[in-house]
Amino acid sequence: MASPTANPDEVKFELEERNNGITSTQLNQVDKPLAKPEVNVIYEEPVYVQQTKLDNDATEVSKGSMLCWKVVVVVLSIAVVVLTTLLVTLTISFSNKTSDLESRLNSMETNQLDEKQKTLLLTISLSNKTSDLESRLNSMETNQLDEKQDETSIIVFQRRGQFDVDFHRNFSEYENGFGGSTTMSDFWLGLKTMHNLTKQGKWKLRIWTRQFLDNLVIWGEWEDFTVGPHPFYRLSVGPTVASKNMWYLDDAGPGPWARRGLQYHNGMAFKTYDMGEDGICAVKHTGGWWFNGCHSMHPNGMQTTSNSHQNGTQMSITNEAGRRTYISYSEMTMIRIG
Repeated sequence: MASPTANPDEVKFELEERNNGITSTQLNQVDKPLAKPEVNVIYEEPVYVQQTKLDNDATEVSKGSMLCWKVVVVVLSIAVVVLTTLLVTLTISFSNKTSDLESRLNSMETNQLDEKQKTLLLTISLSNKTSDLESRLNSMETNQLDEKQDETSIIVFQRRGQFDVDFHRNFSEYENGFGGSTTMSDFWLGLKTMHNLTKQGKWKLRIWTRQFLDNLVIWGEWEDFTVGPHPFYRLSVGPTVASKNMWYLDDAGPGPWARRGLQYHNGMAFKTYDMGEDGICAVKHTGGWWFNGCHSMHPNGMQTTSNSHQNGTQMSITNEAGRRTYISYSEMTMIRIG
């Protein structure tokens, strides 16, 4: 059926064309209105299809990424294992080198200790040799001092240096002697014995000392040494015949009394602290000695502990400058020369 607005000629021509070859029944149906054709419309959602494709692509990419990550993890794991192995190897190597270094250092320390021990032993040996040489030199000095052929005896009657014996004693002890319990102990022979020896023959006196400050050797010799009889035991000495680092002038002329040396004590009686007025110097300066108000030298004083005056109580001698100097060692010897 033509559209109401169609051209009548066009409708007629169309009907003629249709009538050709069709039945009347079919022709009768021409007048019937045409049914609308059924159209099956498939609704497609391209957006969703595209999204699904993207999701699939994403899934594939994700799977690929996961695979890559797995590969990376495996590679990293292998790298960690390799690095760990390398680190362990380096640690073991370093430990071995450290142990070797420690061993070498210990060996070096041992060698150094050995060297130190050798040095110490050498020092001790040198010290012993020095002491021996010093003793020999002192012996040579003594021999030079004893150069006279007619000397028949040498007797040490006083020695100080060990300080194991107290020299602040009464008159009776100085008269009879004390100390000498061992060969190295300090001692005093005794005034009585000294008198008995010097009353026969000809003797000289030697005083041999060491300075406290620097161990300097100071000695001197005097001729005509005698010790008088009881009760005074007076000292008698002649002129100085030899000396080293000691005041040697014998004159008692002008000048400080300390310059007179041993001559300052010549002719004096022996005094100790228990002799009343006569023993006042022994009370003040300690020890027994041929005091002369009081002394220019005092080998029987107290042990020297400092280079200060200490009220004149310490062991002392007169040095070559004519000054009192403190000593740490004293040995007094009587030598028979005829």
